[in-house]
Amino acid sequence: MMNKQTYILTFLCFIFGIQSYGQGVFYSYSMSTLNIADTLTVGALKFRVPIDEYEGFQELWVEFVEDLGDDSDDNEQLYWTREVEIPKNSDRLFSVYTEVLDLHDSAQVKIAFADTGGFIVRAERREFTMLETAGKKWVLQVFTEYKNQELEEKEEALEDARDLVEELRDEIHDNEELIQSKQRRIQETKTKIAEARQALNVVAEEIGQQRQTLARLPLNAEQSRKDAEREIRRLESRQESLQDDIRDWDEDIFEWEEEISEHRVEIGEKNIELDQALNGLSRARTAYEELKIEIASYGAR
Repeated sequence: MMNKQTYILTFLCFIFGIQSYGQGVFYSYSMSTLNIADTLTVGALKFRVPIDEYEGFQELWVEFVEDLGDDSDDNEQLYWTREVEIPKNSDRLFSVYTEVLDLHDSAQVKIAFADTGGFIVRAERREFTMLETAGKKWVLQVFTEYKNQELEEKEEALEDARDLVEELRDEIHDNEELIQSKQRRIQETKTKIAEARQALNVVAEEIGQQRQTLARLPLNAEQSRKDAEREIRRLESRQESLQDDIRDWDEDIFEWEEEISEHRVEIGEKNIELDQALNGLSRARTAYEELKIEIASYGAR
């Protein structure tokens, strides 16, 4: 059983985990300033968000800011919108000014607020906590959308990995079926060769008998001799046909055996590719599941 100290430690970790999550554990957050104009610098919330692809995040952030209010505009990295209800469905309207910068391994987002009384620069104002909460929520929302796009890409990669595994398995199966089919054909052809050789022996005996018969016939038995010679020619033609068949079948068997060897080589190569593809599938599944869990930890989806 869990002792008291372990229980307390676990409970505290749980509580602090919830608090950290509530503050957005995926970003760093602090107070900063934002240059609105050459002569105007105001207080702002500053977030540093870990990302791999800045342009995608920037595009999502700009679209989000544009949708926040009714009148949006931008000036280089500065984006702003007016008449933003904070909180939603309230009568409190604010102007929101934001800046997003590329820090190579992360994006820096700054947010400043203004109302009819001007920019809100002091944490002592009662609106500050509400605005701070809104800013964190927005960063979470855009970052989650960014991560969801990444999740879609990983899901596509996972599907591609699954398709590759299935394709390789199908190719291996097809080669195995071809081997079995050609082995059956080889066996059937060997049976035909054995039967043809038996028939060849019979024909050879009949040719020998006809030649003996022809040798015993008197020279004046012209019709009997013609009949015997005709039968010998027929048997010799049959003998040649059987020999041609056996030779052709032997060549077929040789070709099939070579093809079977090629199929086995291909199966070996495809099995190596399949092992690699299965490893790739495992990595793709792990990456997808880990990102899915990560996104869920942000309270999104």
